[in-house]
Amino acid sequence: MVEVIDPNTGEWVRVCDAKFDESGFQRHERNSGDGDVLVVEIKHFIKPAKPLYHRKDWLEQEYIGKNRTMAEIANQFGITPMSIHQWLVKHNITTRPRGRRT
Repeated sequence: MVEVIDPNTGEWVRVCDAKFDESGFQRHERNSGDGDVLVVEIKHFIKPAKPLYHRKDWLEQEYIGKNRTMAEIANQFGITPMSIHQWLVKHNITTRPRGRRT
């Protein structure tokens, strides 16, 4: 069940029974008694059990294969570049000097 606060009344409104699928996005409209329409857009995703950067093959492909920086990878997951650095070290992936992509 999905409930939201109606911005006009401040009351909780039941919008729908959530039936999530692979699409990642749902839009629901609910008519109120006074002619207004409450639109609720729900974005959802399936979170992997472990973040991708925990996997050596994925991290190696992104950092070495695609030449991404630690900061770019970290921003993708909302973590610090130091966290990515720690995983690179843990997986024995050679890191580049600061400020170098090649």
